[in-house]
Amino acid sequence: MKKNKLFIATLLLESLLASQTKATVIASGNDCGAEGSTCSWSVDDEGVLTISGNGYMKDYVTRDKEGRIDGLVEGGIPWLDYGNRVSKVKIEEGIKNISAAAFHGMGIMTSGGSFFELDEEALLSNPPTITYELPQSLETIGDIAFAYNYFLKDITIPENVTNIGASAFAVTALESITIPEGASIGEYAFDSIIDMQTGEAKDPASLTIYCSGDTTICDQHLQTYYPSLHSIALPEDKKTQTSSGSSSSQSSDENTSSGNSDNTSATAHTLKRIYTVEEASKLSKPTGNTFRLRYK
Repeated sequence: MKKNKLFIATLLLESLLASQTKATVIASGNDCGAEGSTCSWSVDDEGVLTISGNGYMKDYVTRDKEGRIDGLVEGGIPWLDYGNRVSKVKIEEGIKNISAAAFHGMGIMTSGGSFFELDEEALLSNPPTITYELPQSLETIGDIAFAYNYFLKDITIPENVTNIGASAFAVTALESITIPEGASIGEYAFDSIIDMQTGEAKDPASLTIYCSGDTTICDQHLQTYYPSLHSIALPEDKKTQTSSGSSSSQSSDENTSSGNSDNTSATAHTLKRIYTVEEASKLSKPTGNTFRLRYK
């Protein structure tokens, strides 16, 4: 009898501890799937955005007759309203793409296109990070998928990704990225990378770019639009991240050894404000599949 009581007490204690540590969902939806696919999302009180399902996420952009982006969809991107609470994005196995504009402005703007009240001085002195855990089922990354993501510093692209879209990482704080050898790189993919300490744009050659396969093949993809960029072989300690699709919030200390030997600096622009795609359309002529993003 005493053993039974002890066993029951142990179960009750474990249940109590589990209820205290389990995250509480504060927002969710099941409306992120493309036609014929399922996709749901949730944000919890621990700052984790989880996207799960089977198939493809729907795009969050509108396009003109030539297929060029001319704005975000009406109603916006639902999880952006909680972006100022998110510190981690986890995309689960079964999702095959990161759709166009899926994380455009993550952490700085709402689904309606307005901006969170952010302390610019604090952001520049101690910028927060949002980490991304991507699944091996991932095949493509859409146009402007991570554009204007000021809290993205490092990301690992899974092995099965074959295309990284136009301006996918434009106007981000990206410091390092791991790409697979089979991924083509879109136009302007790494344009206007921001130095969060100064608020100025950096030369894309400052990026540390790891290749999880043959660096010669990775370089061929990179140099379609960025002739000065070169990749370096993936270190052993990062190979586990590639196999799991996870990304680290730690910035790389190897920027100076990336092999990006071209020292031609991009024109530095003081960051006075951030433009949405709609605002950029009024300032910039659409080029190819994206807008040439600008500063004021």
